[in-house]
Amino acid sequence: NVNADASDNVGVFGVQFKLDGTNLGTEDTTSPYAASWNTTTSVNGAHTLSAVARDATVNQTTSNPVTVTVNNADPRAQVGEWSTPINWPHVAVHAVLMPNGKVLTWQNSGNGTVWDPASGQFTNVGTGGLDLFCAGQTLLPNGNVFVVGGNDKLVSTTFDPVSNGWTRKADMADQRWYATATVLGDGKVLAVSGNTTCYTCYNQIPEIYDPLVNTWTQLVGASRDIPMYPFMFVMADGRVIHVGGSELPTQTDILNTDTQTWTVLDPQVLEGGSATMFAAGKILKAGSAANETDPGASANTAYALDINQPTPAWRQVGSMNFPRSFLNLTNLPDGQVLVTGGGTMKEGLDPANAVFEAEMWDPVSETFTTLARMQNPRQYHSTALLLADGRVMVAGSGYNFGSAWQLNAEIYSPPYLFKGPRPVISSSPTEVQYGSNFSLATPDVDSISKVRLIRTGAVTHSFDHNRRVMDLSFAKVAGELRVSAPANSNIAPPGYYMGFIVNGNGVPSEAKFVKIIPIPDTQAPTVSVTVPTEGATVLGNINVTA
Repeated sequence: NVNADASDNVGVFGVQFKLDGTNLGTEDTTSPYAASWNTTTSVNGAHTLSAVARDATVNQTTSNPVTVTVNNADPRAQVGEWSTPINWPHVAVHAVLMPNGKVLTWQNSGNGTVWDPASGQFTNVGTGGLDLFCAGQTLLPNGNVFVVGGNDKLVSTTFDPVSNGWTRKADMADQRWYATATVLGDGKVLAVSGNTTCYTCYNQIPEIYDPLVNTWTQLVGASRDIPMYPFMFVMADGRVIHVGGSELPTQTDILNTDTQTWTVLDPQVLEGGSATMFAAGKILKAGSAANETDPGASANTAYALDINQPTPAWRQVGSMNFPRSFLNLTNLPDGQVLVTGGGTMKEGLDPANAVFEAEMWDPVSETFTTLARMQNPRQYHSTALLLADGRVMVAGSGYNFGSAWQLNAEIYSPPYLFKGPRPVISSSPTEVQYGSNFSLATPDVDSISKVRLIRTGAVTHSFDHNRRVMDLSFAKVAGELRVSAPANSNIAPPGYYMGFIVNGNGVPSEAKFVKIIPIPDTQAPTVSVTVPTEGATVLGNINVTA
């Protein structure tokens, strides 16, 4: 609505509004004087509004002009949009995206569900007779979900997304509750930390699980206290970096699983309630590490670490707009990082302290931008998971000390989904080998600026145990994208990834799932007996060497 005030010593006959000098609607002859302007009929940019008042004897006056700017852009292209909450069968304490695009969530013993984002259907799958509350989880190279510890502290188990069935695996050597599971470059799984018989009795000895032979091996030489749910990432040289934990900030150190030794990388003890590797070898952490009973206010600080540098060290970047503990950081296909949930106080239970606004971290400007508000508090025991269609499922919170149970999930559509048509991957391989080249067919070749791999997520307690992301080099050849696969399995541990293409406006395609596999070994080994030598005469017991 456009409004004007007009007066006359005898009387105003009418007011004609003008837009850029042209009549806007018909003359209004009744006070209060107003006109309706449909701004979608005007081009974006600056426009001038004025009003001409006249009396019955054709005396008239034109108002001073008012300059306004028309912006018909969809506001969702700036702040995104949240869905109506979806009722959930339990608190989604754990959430895992599987290679079929479906989501496995569980709460505790027996409360396990598979949700299909495409159909909205829920399937009750239980937890295989185990209490997997506060376990660690990741995806094995074959696509099965692998879970370690939890309330049943010794166990390990797998979930098959095809059969929807659980299979008990070998027990660990010692108990783990609040452990982190990390897939290594050789496809084995490293389990670190977790408590044993008391809350602060940390399991000091890392273990490695071999899925091919279903065995655990302890790394006794690497024994040390690591606070629970540590943030662990595989480095390009195969070592594993530890950058903090969900409950306690720590120094940054590196584990060499071959030599079973730890090396301090950065002795600074810096806050971080969640962490993510947002690009190859680059890590972001933000907010406060906290236990749900901790006193005090949360921090809004954020830090970045580039382990590709000769002497890596944390440096502070722009702070979040809200202090947060129990926040989730989610890598997006356009290269930015989404921040959801958390609370302004470290206790993590009172909904009055919940932060409802999402934020976006830009790795170029290293600053945070406030986005749309969700409807429900997401604090302790909340999860956030990138879906294959580019949206983010945010769920959980509660199931602790009488806090409100959030039996729902909300789906966030990031701003890039409102910035124009999405590029399309019309065909892609389902498997690629390290160091190989592969083709992606798309009718949008000319507009593509990025090919990005994001490993399927496995989130609990503010950390994605499966987190991995990288941009791939590519060339535009004969109407398709010729893409270079990751060079080796330390850069991209074997298993399933979501492959996105992104255009110059930052708009991603829907993902295609791709399994990265080693080059198959088709050559048989050579062998010969070296002792005893050909033609030797032997007597009694001898050692034979090949």
